[in-house]
Amino acid sequence: MYQNSKTNSKIQIVKFGGKDRPDETAHNHLKIMIEEYEDLYPGIDLWFKKKVSPDIESGSRHGILVYSGETPIGSAILKKNEFAKLCSMRVVSSHQLEGIGSLLMALVGLELRHHRTKRIHFTIPEDIWTKHLEFFVNYGFTDCGHAGTQYRLFDKEIACSASFNNIWRRITETLPDLLDDIQLDSNHSLPEIILSLHPHFAESILSGKKTVEIRSRFPARRKGALVFFYATHPSQELVGQAVIADVDIKSPIDIWEKYSAEIGCSYEEYKNYCGNRKKMTAIKFENIIPYRNKVSRAQLEVLLQNNLHPPQSYGILQNNRSWRAAISLSTILRNSI
Repeated sequence: MYQNSKTNSKIQIVKFGGKDRPDETAHNHLKIMIEEYEDLYPGIDLWFKKKVSPDIESGSRHGILVYSGETPIGSAILKKNEFAKLCSMRVVSSHQLEGIGSLLMALVGLELRHHRTKRIHFTIPEDIWTKHLEFFVNYGFTDCGHAGTQYRLFDKEIACSASFNNIWRRITETLPDLLDDIQLDSNHSLPEIILSLHPHFAESILSGKKTVEIRSRFPARRKGALVFFYATHPSQELVGQAVIADVDIKSPIDIWEKYSAEIGCSYEEYKNYCGNRKKMTAIKFENIIPYRNKVSRAQLEVLLQNNLHPPQSYGILQNNRSWRAAISLSTILRNSI
């Protein structure tokens, strides 16, 4: 589940085709999203009934539906193969300029990436192509001339195409900005944080046994910030998230006396970690969410075609574009698997 930072509404993704078989309500919502294009494509209701629905059932065609709350606001229909076709993509007018189009393109790219897709093509009314030219050109699409089929008498249908490599490159470039537009619950005035944890301690936090993490140094003004947990070797994956409820800086003995029941280690372990330091920091978490679908660093590196260097202790995502892209991509992967 996402949150749209501009409307503060929950964003949910539903996929159709193959093993993805949503309920009848979602299928009807997808049907409505497509059929509302009737003015642009006369007879599109029959196209959905006779071709899209059977093809989704067989898995030869796939659908994507994006909800804001309980309202569908974006959709896409595609055919997967070496030369894939984007049969339909729509963002309702009231939710355009909110990053939903970029989200749909990222989801389309992820669906096609493992099918050795070389190019993506689609047809579009010339006036819509002109209106949204910047968006399409940014993904590498070009006007290839008249389409083979003309749907309306006075509105030219044009064919457009782009190499998948160019599209994917643009998707990875826009992922950090997508994280700004479509976020999870957090205090949006504070930059998100990635926190490296030993897998044992990460599991203790996610299970609720440990609600306080001890660090020798940590920014004091981070209360309310969203933190993403990265489990280090041997796991090397994003495993969960939480909100920072408090950051408390005190002497080692004061920290132990206040938080010993929440730290998740013995006094000897704590004492060895503190060493001769005069101050220690206790980071208290709330709204802890373990990820059901964990995302490995290796998978993110392959998809982003970029090496990711985990922070030794923590990192501010605002200062690290590579990890911003990785967090955004992992959010999409987790919510669309």
